[in-house]
Amino acid sequence: MFEMRDGRLTLTEVAPGVDLERQVLAQFAAPVAVAPDLKTMDARIFTDAPMFAART
Repeated sequence: MFEMRDGRLTLTEVAPGVDLERQVLAQFAAPVAVAPDLKTMDARIFTDAPMFAART
């Protein structure tokens, strides 16, 4: 996930298992800032299972 921070495109979250240098940063023609508090996305986002139980 990217955000504009101080006028710069800044990477703030990355999917689990992604190689930051090879699979993200190397794909850009221009430099991209990486947030000092870079987070890994919740792995449950990438599964077919529900993230929470249904309320009854």
